[in-house]
Amino acid sequence: MGKTILIVDDHHLVIDGISSMVSEMQDFEVVATASNGKEGVMLAELHKPDLILMDIDMPIMNGLEAIRRIKDIDPNQKTLCLTMHNEASLIKKVMDIGADGYLLKNADRKEFLDALLAISEGKTYFSSEVTQSLLNPEG
Repeated sequence: MGKTILIVDDHHLVIDGISSMVSEMQDFEVVATASNGKEGVMLAELHKPDLILMDIDMPIMNGLEAIRRIKDIDPNQKTLCLTMHNEASLIKKVMDIGADGYLLKNADRKEFLDALLAISEGKTYFSSEVTQSLLNPEG
């Protein structure tokens, strides 16, 4: 049995692209998708996926609030923020609410797959660009 994934993003092309990459991996399967954080929280409770890929900017409920609620329900739930934002202050907020990783949407396929594997194995994953932002907040 492979690892199950919930994708939460308000852009259908992003969901389709991620789903396509995941479908090519042997050990992962997308079990549900949501287009906002509120729906994501509900589907996380319903499906109890092994990993949740969460965008930050979404209507109704943003990804930060959704992750906070999901972690309140199940502190062990694995979550990966997948976003275009690379600001140190936002990255720190994501870390403070307990996300397991932070990956920029401009990451390549290999880095995306590396992040999924790392988090599914209980590790954290922060892309190198994100690490640089934390080390050099002024850019």
